Amino acid sequence: MKKVLLTIISVCLIAASIFGLFAGVSSFSDIMNVKEYKEEDAKEGLEAIETLNDGLDQLQENEGTYLAGVDTYTAGLISYSEGKSTLSAGYAAYYAGTWRGSVATTGTTRSRSGRSRRWPAAPRAARSGRTRRPSRPRAACRCSARRWPAST
Repeated sequence: MKKVLLTIISVCLIAASIFGLFAGVSSFSDIMNVKEYKEEDAKEGLEAIETLNDGLDQLQENEGTYLAGVDTYTAGLISYSEGKSTLSAGYAAYYAGTWRGSVATTGTTRSRSGRSRRWPAAPRAARSGRTRRPSRPRAACRCSARRWPAST
């Protein structure tokens, strides 16, 4: 009986050692897979850091261009606002009849054909105090039934 019991225990120990060997091999392959994953992850992280450093270098190079652009933009805004105020003052003077441009207020000028033409002092509506009637919309045909009032 001792010999049978010893054989049974030996078989159990052999089975346990085979199972342990199989478990060790599978866990070793899992460890190698994790190691490979971590190495790839670290490589991607280093590439991202290199890309980040390249981007920071480019930002430092472009900083001077940006600051010059801000100065140019600010100067442009100032020039634009000055031009806008000059334009509005010119319109006001033009409609008031005191415009003094390259052509006199009621002077003459020569057209390309060589004929003289007169420049009015101000638009007719501004001289008479009336506002202009809106222009007629273009119809598909001239026989349109839509009629505009004779005067406004």
